[in-house]
Amino acid sequence: MATKTQRTLRLLPCPAYDVEGLESYLAEQAQSGLHLCPDGIWAGFALFVRGGQRSVSYRLEAAPKSTSLWAEGGGRPDEEAVALAEKYGWTYVAKRGGFFIFRSDAADTRELNTDPAVQAIALDAVRRRERAAVVSSLFWALVYPAVAIRGNFLLTMIQAGSGFILLGLGLLLWLLASSVARAVLLGRLRRKLLEQGALDHRKDWRQRAARYRVGRVLRAALVIVWLALLLHNANARLLDEDTLPIASFSEPLPFATLADFAPDGHYRATNIGVGNTVRVWADYLAPHSVRWQEIASIRLPGGDILAGSLYIDYHETAGPWLARELMREYQRQDRRWFAKNGGEQVLSAADEVVVYRDQLNMPTILVRYQSKVMRVLFYQYQTSTISLPLESWTAIMVDSLMS
Repeated sequence: MATKTQRTLRLLPCPAYDVEGLESYLAEQAQSGLHLCPDGIWAGFALFVRGGQRSVSYRLEAAPKSTSLWAEGGGRPDEEAVALAEKYGWTYVAKRGGFFIFRSDAADTRELNTDPAVQAIALDAVRRRERAAVVSSLFWALVYPAVAIRGNFLLTMIQAGSGFILLGLGLLLWLLASSVARAVLLGRLRRKLLEQGALDHRKDWRQRAARYRVGRVLRAALVIVWLALLLHNANARLLDEDTLPIASFSEPLPFATLADFAPDGHYRATNIGVGNTVRVWADYLAPHSVRWQEIASIRLPGGDILAGSLYIDYHETAGPWLARELMREYQRQDRRWFAKNGGEQVLSAADEVVVYRDQLNMPTILVRYQSKVMRVLFYQYQTSTISLPLESWTAIMVDSLMS
């Protein structure tokens, strides 16, 4: 049994669909004394055992079914196919991508497949799976994200982090490009097989090896970075690391709050287990964002009470054009939400002010001024003895944004 010192792990120099390059590489490794271990290929790496230097032939055979570990039979070739290959002097070694890898130590061993048309049919099965992978990659890279965020791309980037979103999108597009490349090159391989009648089993695999290996390492590093960002964001949301109680927040705010609605009254925050929190964060697209959730009651000098909840999403974007696009996204979002409940009312203040109402006639306002965008929901409780008119508190919020 081979010891650990007799084994070595190597990053393969070519993709799975480069049949000729991989066959040539494995054969050259055998000539230098490195022989592929059984089931020794995983995630682009190959495990070799050190042995005598000898001439060995490798062949990649297109798998007629999925080679996934979760496929029938664990993605391994059928026993009948393995037995037939052994009859001709070939031993099954491993699998990679949509191919099974066989090995022969005899120089005069006949080829596993001598009919190019039959090999082309087998390649067609792999190509069909790759085309399905292209469709799947297209869905997950483009269609699903667009549907999931409902067109609110800019808003999603600001809330989740533009670097995190762009990196994830870049990786998905890379996956899509890789799927397309596999499908195209397998088509070229099929045409070459039919035109020439055989493949080049001694191809120079070094020509693109460095570029392929750098790409693999770079993609792996980017995936690790993206997963680290995902875990960090999930942990921050789960533990509310970036959310503070309003009572312990002392920084100046760029907008009015409930206390500004009745500055002469006696303010008292209401603790009902939720709300009265503030989250402040920064992003490249919006250097200053605030999410404000306030629940309070204010007793006025005459004895009246104003009680309610104030929810504010505020963004100071990197430029006016970003503010305009963000305003459009908020409007699309609120039009869907309030579509059955009355529509919108446009006011002439700031650069743009839009009011939406729900089925309870509870208003939400959207305000844009220069590079700033603010979404405000003010709900007045039944415990209030007075009602602050929409025009009054809207003017207070708009003036605070413009000051």
